[in-house]
Amino acid sequence: MPRNPSYQVTEYVDRPYEKFSRSDLAVDRPGAELLMTCNDALARGAIEAGVRVAACYPGAPVTYVLEALAAAARTFPEMHVEWSANEKVSYEVALGAAMGGARSIAVMKDVGLGWILDPLLSST
Repeated sequence: MPRNPSYQVTEYVDRPYEKFSRSDLAVDRPGAELLMTCNDALARGAIEAGVRVAACYPGAPVTYVLEALAAAARTFPEMHVEWSANEKVSYEVALGAAMGGARSIAVMKDVGLGWILDPLLSST
């Protein structure tokens, strides 16, 4: 099947709200290509991995990952997406969800790793 890259770009730009439709996230579509940002790709990977809880402390560039997950949560109401008070809280939210059996993700910048060292070392 020949690809038409300009059509794919136009299709995405005209309907960005459809980037997290259920048919879009089908895992069993090998070879399917989508135009998306790195942040959207991280969010899509989290969704395809079955993440149900996502937490983040806002700050560029990770803000856009959680915004993409929040947009996806409108399609997947079983997802919980939240802004946390700091990186430590976002890690603890994700850790608590994981301990409860839910797949989770804590999105943070590299400087946020300093905030999570105590709970990270205590939880391993």
